[in-house]
Amino acid sequence: MKAVVFDLDGTLIDSMDMWENLQKTFVEDKNLILTDEVSQTMATMSLNLSSAYLKEYYNLKDSAQDIYNYFKKIIINYYINEAKPKEDAFETVEAYNDLGYDVVLGTATNYEFIEPLLDRFDLKRHFKFVQTVHSIKTNKDNSKFFKLISDKLEVVPDKIFLFDDARFALNAAKDIGIKTVAVYDKYSEKFWNEIKTENDYAIKTFKDWDVK
Repeated sequence: MKAVVFDLDGTLIDSMDMWENLQKTFVEDKNLILTDEVSQTMATMSLNLSSAYLKEYYNLKDSAQDIYNYFKKIIINYYINEAKPKEDAFETVEAYNDLGYDVVLGTATNYEFIEPLLDRFDLKRHFKFVQTVHSIKTNKDNSKFFKLISDKLEVVPDKIFLFDDARFALNAAKDIGIKTVAVYDKYSEKFWNEIKTENDYAIKTFKDWDVK
């Protein structure tokens, strides 16, 4: 293997509660109901697309920019003050970097949101680059996202590991031959048995993974 791609939310940091509550609070403030369909659809999107999607789906008077700004304030505050790494997650990133692998962060979260988190934990130095869905206008359920990473690295897909908690992202990566490591998160628990069988590897925590 020559390269490793890490997802951020739900994989390296334990943040899915924030994302779930963010959507739920906004929708309930409008006296609406957050359906599983909406929650799962937004999980694949950048926040720009999510904001536009919410406006259209619920026919809201708020502009997509207003919705985006509402989310932005909460998310940045969370990343600066509250977000915590999953067990041994950052140590695993550092270990791969020290071994000479090309290490990439591949996330659905906008860079302007995660930059304070990367600075807070001094993570930038470990990543060759950060790939967001916003910068290329595609989602992580699309294999094009992972093909772009492969192309930028100039590494063939079957020489790349992906660590991710999201079933849709793992499936998209597998479609082009990337070796997938499913990372447990409570929000994917109901699919965990299927996820374990669908992927090359599956771990409950990074302590279960032997970096080599």
